[in-house]
Amino acid sequence: MTVTVISGVTLDGVVQAPARPDEDTRDGFTHGGWAVPYGDEAATAAWGQAIGPVSEQHAQVQAALEGLTQ
Repeated sequence: MTVTVISGVTLDGVVQAPARPDEDTRDGFTHGGWAVPYGDEAATAAWGQAIGPVSEQHAQVQAALEGLTQ
C-alpha cells in the first residue's frame, strides 16, 4: 500500500486551513478557506484524481494505522 500526502503550501510556507473557514480555528486563526476562491475546474479535477476514491482509501489507511497501533 502507498500512502500519498497532498499538501497545499503558500509561498511564505503556510500550511493551514485552505478549504473551509471552520477547518482550523486553533489559536484564533480566522483565515480558513483562503484557497477556495482560487480553485477552478482543472484544479478540482486534479485533486480528485490524485486523491481517488476517498472511501476505499480511508478504509485501507484506517486498517494500516490500526495495525501499527496494536
